[in-house]
Amino acid sequence: DQGVPLDASKMTLADYLEIWLRDVVSLRNRPRTIDGYKTIVRKYLIPHVGRIQLAKLTAAHIEKMYARILEEGLSPNTAHHVHVCLSKALNDALRKGIVGRNVCKIVQPPSPGRYEVNIPEVEGIRRIIELAKETPYYAALHFTAYTGVRRAEVLALTWADVDLDQVAVAITKTLQRIGKGGLVVEPTKS
Repeated sequence: DQGVPLDASKMTLADYLEIWLRDVVSLRNRPRTIDGYKTIVRKYLIPHVGRIQLAKLTAAHIEKMYARILEEGLSPNTAHHVHVCLSKALNDALRKGIVGRNVCKIVQPPSPGRYEVNIPEVEGIRRIIELAKETPYYAALHFTAYTGVRRAEVLALTWADVDLDQVAVAITKTLQRIGKGGLVVEPTKS
């Protein structure tokens, strides 16, 4: 029940994380973010540290979890996302007085790798657009190449967003994939 104070001494981390997903994450975030946090909580946090009592969670537990995530062949980036998610959950628990500290603050998470975008040269872009001329993707690829609009923004465009007289397009929505195949149109973040 949301009106009953939570007692960390009687609650596992898994119990708290499920409450956090329901009462905090689902109210503050967009569907795709909610889906991402649910995946992290249920795929990584609960299996690795979920049985530990919330009040007894230590930096050593978290460091051991990161080591196991890396031993399983997952990337440092994945471990970093797990760290961010758990830290946010524990910040909320700290703010509510459920725990006395956020142990993630004293743990050094694995450093995420650098993501490098491989952008084709101008001639490569022209070739891609030329090859796409006979496909249903031509208009979207052409528009994207000349405007820099994100893929999710192009996919959310409708004719109502286009003003041919003013030669203008309003980018106000984004198309997001939720879960295994669900799509949702949302306002852009900025």
